[in-house]
Amino acid sequence: MLLFTEGLSSQREIISGIKSLFPSLFIVSTHSQERPEIHEFSDITEAEPKDVDERLNFLRDIIRKYGIKLLHAGKHTLWYEAHR
Repeated sequence: MLLFTEGLSSQREIISGIKSLFPSLFIVSTHSQERPEIHEFSDITEAEPKDVDERLNFLRDIIRKYGIKLLHAGKHTLWYEAHR
């Protein structure tokens, strides 16, 4: 179980490449905006909260809900590092 959070412009290509190498890998992607071109390669998509104060609880819920084992944070890396 792999989670890709809102990322940089390469998020779509990264998810596509991983899915092509590991088609059975369960991938969840999140973004704060509607981005169907990113989500088309994911098994599940979730909308990230726009309010930064809601981010930690949102991530905890997603990780528990889908049994996420690895998280790829493409954006907001300083926030993720501070909350690791």
